Amino acid sequence: MKILYLLPRIPWPLHDGGAVATYQQLRYLRRAGHHITVLALNPVKFRQDPSVMAEVCDRVEAVDVDTTPSRPAAMLHLFSRPPYKYRRFYSREMAARLRAILTQEEFDVIVPDQTPMVLYVPDIRAVSAVPIVHRNHNVEYALLTRMARGSESRLLSWYLSFNINGTRAMEREMYGLCDGIAPMTEQDAERIRALGCSTLLRPVALGVDIEAFNKTPEVRAVPRSLLYFGSFDWAPNADAVHWLMRDIWPALKLKFPDLELHIGGKNPEPDILAFNNRPDVHVHANVPSAPNFLHSYDILLVPLRIGGGMRVKVVEAMAAHKAIVSTAVGAEGIDYRDGRDLLIAENPEEFVKSVARLLEDAAFKQSLERAARTTAVQKYSWETLTQEFERFLREAAGRADNSER
Repeated sequence: MKILYLLPRIPWPLHDGGAVATYQQLRYLRRAGHHITVLALNPVKFRQDPSVMAEVCDRVEAVDVDTTPSRPAAMLHLFSRPPYKYRRFYSREMAARLRAILTQEEFDVIVPDQTPMVLYVPDIRAVSAVPIVHRNHNVEYALLTRMARGSESRLLSWYLSFNINGTRAMEREMYGLCDGIAPMTEQDAERIRALGCSTLLRPVALGVDIEAFNKTPEVRAVPRSLLYFGSFDWAPNADAVHWLMRDIWPALKLKFPDLELHIGGKNPEPDILAFNNRPDVHVHANVPSAPNFLHSYDILLVPLRIGGGMRVKVVEAMAAHKAIVSTAVGAEGIDYRDGRDLLIAENPEEFVKSVARLLEDAAFKQSLERAARTTAVQKYSWETLTQEFERFLREAAGRADNSER
């Protein structure tokens, strides 16, 4: 197939879940023999040379934009539809380039990847009948709802709540113009159905490069160490670390004074970096190698309270033979069994109890690590999931071709 991908940014470097998910999907689609063209926004904050995509697509074009949020602009567009959070990703230059490509070249399917790119669906429809399949990473109205409920700032909670209805309306309208939607989890598929959307839906999980996370003898985990790993460009990760440091870590240190904690992730703000000043806490900014970081420490904590879609880092940790303690939100969308593949904890007391069990029962910890790896290999290899995504692209495109618009 000839596939045109629309991206909100060039997915490089591979320091966050969204970049990893998109880059690897492109990589394995091309490996399967498909011809991939990428048209991407190139925001100031994430600006990259398009040549970094040479190995995963046949052609790439990038449109420079500035999507940096600002409070004045947010207030100016307070009542706008779509909400400012997404409006800032709409570029007239990008829309013009998209229309030009579609009048010059034929494609079998177009994939707007991530929610902001569905804003370009009307531009596609204006010039082309090519089938559109949206690759969904998060259902945004549900994510905003969780963020609003979990925010300790009344102003932020109000602002987020104010945007929920506009976001829901935007998603309902744009999803309805697509021929297919591939969310990452069944939970997100249900949230899309709740919008009243009748578009063809097929949950397709994100995968992991299994071989990249094989155990290596030269990297051994520090005994009695815990780690947290995630990009801090995504607000729920920052929320998770603050909850960890405020409520969970003190309780763990009280029970196990010899523990150390390692926090790794992309672009930590000063309030995250400040945790370096605490005893036995180490913040690692912009970790260069996810496999090495995961292999270097012992037990992964995933205290996420807000989220949607799937957590790439959890699936990667499973492939890396990690023992994992997570909230249900943190493990959402993953086919796991509590007590076999990982442990679920919803409050500080349960996190302490779960970590204690892993530290005190080596045989149980090893069984958890083995099961996690097995589940990752059997269910989350990119080869298997790319075949599943290919089948859905063909099905959605076939239905679109056989129907009248």
